[in-house]
Parts: sequence; structure tokens; C-alpha cells
Amino acid sequence: MFATAFHKTGISGNMVFTDLAASMALVQLRQEREEREHNRVNSIAAGDRPYAGKQGEWDHPCSPIDFDDPEQQTKTQAYADCCYYMKYALAAYGWPLLMLMHIGTGLCRMVPDCRCCACCRTHRTPDDDCLECNTSAVLYQTGLSRDDIIHITCHNKAYRPPFFVSVDRTKRAVVVSIRGTLSISDALTDVTAEAVSFEHTAGTLHAHRGIFKAAKYVKTQVEQHNSGESCILDRAFEYAKEVDPNGDYKLVVVGHSLGGGTASILSLLFVLERSYPGLLCFAYSPPGGLLSLPAVEITKEFTTSVVLGKDLIPRLSLEKTYQLLNNMMAETQRTLSPKWLIQLKCFCACCCRCQSCQRDETIEREKESEAPHGDNANGTGYCMAEGRLACPPLYTPGNIIYITAFPEDKKSYRAYWTDYKEFHTVFVGAAMVGDHLAHNVYDALQALNPDKDV
Repeated sequence: MFATAFHKTGISGNMVFTDLAASMALVQLRQEREEREHNRVNSIAAGDRPYAGKQGEWDHPCSPIDFDDPEQQTKTQAYADCCYYMKYALAAYGWPLLMLMHIGTGLCRMVPDCRCCACCRTHRTPDDDCLECNTSAVLYQTGLSRDDIIHITCHNKAYRPPFFVSVDRTKRAVVVSIRGTLSISDALTDVTAEAVSFEHTAGTLHAHRGIFKAAKYVKTQVEQHNSGESCILDRAFEYAKEVDPNGDYKLVVVGHSLGGGTASILSLLFVLERSYPGLLCFAYSPPGGLLSLPAVEITKEFTTSVVLGKDLIPRLSLEKTYQLLNNMMAETQRTLSPKWLIQLKCFCACCCRCQSCQRDETIEREKESEAPHGDNANGTGYCMAEGRLACPPLYTPGNIIYITAFPEDKKSYRAYWTDYKEFHTVFVGAAMVGDHLAHNVYDALQALNPDKDV
């Protein structure tokens, strides 16, 4: 993605890593200064919206979720459902994430469900290890029995993410959970970021090419009939009918990161075919460059996305990559300070957090008034020309729950209902990675979960 952006913006190939690091540090320092000013002027603790970037900040809805307001009961229930189904998105990562979430005790949590010499058994999880550690992690994370797991596969190649299908008796749902990025093959799916078009009765829609292919793969797998047997989803609903004859089961599709994007497109394909009435999709930290605007509007009927803080992925697309590179070059042209001083200032700001290190006025000198900055940094020589994108821009799907931490207390959170317009700015800093990690999203969700004490 970045290679394509460098090529199309015409940035010189003579730039080295230290040039990029210094320019990103300058962008980070400017964003931090603008955010401090925003927090000073606006009383966020009193319910005002969080900092979303310099431009376009107030032109879209962003309403806080009041869990004590009876009139917001529907929104509160939707949030509680997001908290509940997050465990399926975590489970799809298998044993690696379980070990990370429970350092020192993860193995003990998996042992009861491990199966010795599973590779020699007739019925085993495809491509799982001999102890079926991934299957054991799924059972632990979800709290389901083996009978409730209808299908699970660890098979992983480019455009072929692992997933599992299960029956949740508590919520009366058949759940399809798709794993996020955890391998080089997944990364190849991620970076195949150009748009692909597909037809719909309302017109032509566009989607992220790599994730669209992954969604088509999962759809084929769960709907394919082999040797006269029922397809995976049919078997899941048949099993649900057996264990709960009076239950009205719906289909729920979930995933985190790449899995969230795949879940969104898979759900869209199901809805366009009118296959499963009442279908719901929960996409945690889905990619920003996922669907064209008409497709996003359709997904708002059944998709709820969750974004934490300054997460990079829901803000990242080819268009936003161009904008970030433009901002980096604009900041580099404006400063007169050497690279070593810029990097030293940024390092000190990250380590000691003292006020003198966080002040970037020493870096942004008298040349500040000469060069523009921001998303419309015209005149820098690196700006994206009109018409460079050969397809419509792609956005984050569905209605979005945006969770942010209070500036004065990073362990306390607040949640907002918003849409794709909130994520027009790519933030630079450690939080752009940390806020994307699945277990951090889970912790933030649970901190506000209205049902956590039930």
C-alpha cells in the first residue's frame, strides 16, 4: 500500500528510513499539540466529542452513549451485544492470543480441552496441531462445548483466512467467526488494497480486493455442499433446531481487523442475496479502506463496528496514505531542524513525557508561516493530484462505536456512536498500533459493558 502511494505521489526514491522517521515524528508532534489545544478549549469530560483531527471535525454526528438513559436502551443493548460477541473474535486467533492474554497461565487454561495425538484421529480440526491447541483455545474463549462447534478450520493462505462456525444457545445465534491478521499470508490479503467492483440491483459497489476475495472464500466454504451432505450453515441451523426446537436462531458474523473486514463484506453478500433474515455483523477494528460509500450505507442496516482510540487500521486506505505522505513532506519542508534533533525530541517525549520535550516550537521555526500543512498541503510538491484514484474512495463499514480514553485518565473510557467521517485523519504514535490489538479492544469494551456485572 505504501509502495503504491509513494509511486503515485511522485516522492523521490532517494528518501531513506531516517527521513521517513523524522517526518513522521514531526507529524506526531503537531498532532499532539493540536490535540492538547482541543482538549484545553473543549471540556471532553462534560460530554463533548473527542479530537478527530484538524479538518472536518464537526461536520458529522458523534453522540455519546449514556448507559443510564432509558431512551438509549436500544443503543445500550447494541453495545452489550458487541461486548458479548467479542469473545468469538478473540477465539478465532486460537492459542497465540490466549497465551498473550494470560501470560504464564494460558497453557493451563487450554490443557483440559487438548487432545493427545489428534493428528492420528479420524475427526480432527484441519491444519490444527497434534494437541488441537487452537480448538482448545476456541472452546476456552467461547465457553462452548465441542458439540456446539459445527466447523473449525485453521487452513491459512492468502485470501483464505481461518474461521469457525458455532451455535450459541444463550443468544440463539449461529456464529461465523473469522480470524484477523496473524501470518504473512494474511498480510498479503491486507495489502491487496485496490478496489474491486461487484454488481448490485442498486448499482455498482466497490470493495477492498483482497478482503473481498477472502469473504468470497468463506462464503463458498460455508455454503458448499460436499458429497450429498448439507452445507456448514445448514448443519449449524439443523443442530440448533435439535437442541432448541422452539428457538428462532439468527446468523451472526464477527471478526477483528482483517476478520472484521471479511465479516462485513461476507454479511453484505448474504444481505444482497436475502439469504438470512435478521443477520447481524460485528466488526472490531475493521479496515478503513473497505467499502465504497453506497455499500457502507447498506451495511448500516446490519453492521456494528467498534474502533478504539487512535487505531491506525480503521483510518487507513490508499487515499489516507496519500494524505499522510503529503503531511509528512509538508512538515519536513517547514522545519529547519536536523533529523537527529527531531528524532531526539520525539524519543524524549515518548520516554520522559516532560513538558520541555513535548514542546515542538523549537522544531517548528520561522519557516512555519511559509509552508502549508494539513490534508490540503498544496504547494509542497508532493500533493495528490485530482483523479489519481481510479476508483471511488473506500470507508469503514456500518454504524460505529468509537471508544476513547479520557485525556487525564487513560484507563477510563467513554463511547460514542459515529460513522466513517470520524476517521478522516491518520494519527501517528504508539497508540496507532496498541489501540488495534484485539485484547486491548476487548478490555476497553468490557470497561463500559452494561452487562458485565449481570
